[in-house]
Amino acid sequence: GGEPAAAVAAECGFADQAHFTRWFRRSFGYTPGDLLQAAERG
Repeated sequence: GGEPAAAVAAECGFADQAHFTRWFRRSFGYTPGDLLQAAERG
């Protein structure tokens, strides 16, 4: 946890964070940021 989204995107082979976010939203229906906010709320 706590890794910047750009670092995660690079580790997963995406060209940049925007590509990763688009893929994530298409796959799961929400963005990585949405997931983090939900986790922070509990």
